[in-house]
Amino acid sequence: MIQQKRYNNPIWSNPWRYRESFFIVAGLLLCGFALEWASGGTGVPEFTNLSLNIAAGLLVIFIFTAGIFFRKQVFILWLSGIHAAIGAVTGITFMALLMGLTMQHDGYASGWVVQLGLSHVTSSWPYLLILVYLLVVLGIAATKRIIPLSTKNVTYILNHLGLWIVIFSATFGATKVERLEMKVKEGEIEWQAFDKKNNVWVEMPVAIRLNDFVLEQYAPKLGIVDNITGKILHENGKNVMLVDSVASGNMLGWDIRVLTYLDQSGKAGEAYYLNNETGAAPAVKAEAISENKSDTVVGWVSCGSFNHSYEALKINDQLSLIMFYPEPKKFLSKIDILTPEGETTAVELEVNKPAKVKGWEIYQVGYDDQLGRWSDTSVIEFVRDPWLPFVYTGIFMMIAGAITLFWSGRNNTPTDL
Repeated sequence: MIQQKRYNNPIWSNPWRYRESFFIVAGLLLCGFALEWASGGTGVPEFTNLSLNIAAGLLVIFIFTAGIFFRKQVFILWLSGIHAAIGAVTGITFMALLMGLTMQHDGYASGWVVQLGLSHVTSSWPYLLILVYLLVVLGIAATKRIIPLSTKNVTYILNHLGLWIVIFSATFGATKVERLEMKVKEGEIEWQAFDKKNNVWVEMPVAIRLNDFVLEQYAPKLGIVDNITGKILHENGKNVMLVDSVASGNMLGWDIRVLTYLDQSGKAGEAYYLNNETGAAPAVKAEAISENKSDTVVGWVSCGSFNHSYEALKINDQLSLIMFYPEPKKFLSKIDILTPEGETTAVELEVNKPAKVKGWEIYQVGYDDQLGRWSDTSVIEFVRDPWLPFVYTGIFMMIAGAITLFWSGRNNTPTDL
């Protein structure tokens, strides 16, 4: 009878359980969607450094005050319990599912999708409200264990407070990541980078001197194009032939055979010759034989470059053999990093292999696409995430908590079997 009476209690009567938890989460989400709709789907305004620091400070003060001085209050006890935690996790999971089901930052999204913030979930009002609620629940659960401070409570605090720091830093710190782009020409020194977000030039704490730019390319590919529509008839790669890997192949019923391949070439009259001058382009002398062997066409094909025109081989009135531009295999910049103190550091900057200096990570991101392998310009990106150390701090706290949990569990294991 007591068990039945407990579950028949009216909603919002003590003790609160899952019903109240899900009602609170649903209310926060509805308020968030209403705010998003009222704002026209513009999302949460970006925090300035000052406003973010103030908001973070107030949130931390509230959590510590509630968790330490009011930890025995009924509402605080409920907030730090399993029922509130399950509701908060369910709410954030729901927003994550919405984010996975809708294209993010899609310029072609439907009006109502944008109005509700579903096209930019992580910067929407419902996501912010449910995230703050999760941080409050998680934070109070951690700080409530500060008193009394025991080994068991230290393990709990390390795990939960570490997770709190990771979530807060990764979420709110994501808007504070700085990305600046610098273009450097060979033989020149550049001090300034461009901030696309704020449309301003920024003087960097280091200068970059580009000594050499190196681009390695894959061998070119041959394909067939429709002479009338100009459409490439590749059929998901079936009618594409890599020059370097095979000497012959069949495309759309035509046997294609490579007779001569020049990695770098120039044209004289109707023929191509080996040439390594600036702007030299790859060229292939190919033979195309029809399926019934009745037609044979021989000629040169080249993708061209900024310095040479492309050339296609017309194999009949409907089809022509063409060469695609070689795809980049690897590109790097040989640079010197110069500091105001007079220090010079030589670095080979490759894609996904950044250099680190004065709190910045320097990435190789591009080059002059028009010049290709002959590019004398390197595009470098400076990235700084001021919140990243806090994310690492939270992760190390969770690792320490896991080690402490393992050690305390090991010591509590019975030894007499």
